[in-house]
Amino acid sequence: MKANNIEAFGISVETALTAMVAHPNYRGLTIVLSFSPYHYEGGEWNMGGSCTEEVKPTVDSELAENGITNIMHEKQSIGFSRAIKKKTNKLELKLMDITRVFGYRHDGHPGLYRSLDPNKITKLGRDGKPPPQGCLHWCMPGPVNTWNDMVFEIIRREFQGPQTTPS
Repeated sequence: MKANNIEAFGISVETALTAMVAHPNYRGLTIVLSFSPYHYEGGEWNMGGSCTEEVKPTVDSELAENGITNIMHEKQSIGFSRAIKKKTNKLELKLMDITRVFGYRHDGHPGLYRSLDPNKITKLGRDGKPPPQGCLHWCMPGPVNTWNDMVFEIIRREFQGPQTTPS
């Protein structure tokens, strides 16, 4: 069977999660993080694309749809749903969907912050292009703190149930 990288991603998500939900001794809570949003401008990550200049969160009017992000998120969501339908054990599998919300936080990964320059001026490589960016490496205050809050809320709901607000 021949599959392109996008189809292979979807197949691998379904295969891995199906193995978890069908294993007789696998139990507990597993949280799957959704696809990290892709937001390069001016080319791919290895072809001069950059998000180095992004230093603040995006607002609705600036949010741009990204085809590869949408496709990969869809493949992951489909693989997740198909795996859930095959569940035969006591595993609780939850999807922590960060894809859309973190489309607003392209400023929240190392990018220009990994530069030792105190003025955060990106030094171009010998080829005249900015260094590769780390859109999968979210480490700045804000996004990572939010991820922690989301994980804790998923865990709390799993063990305490949904919180109700008094009327």
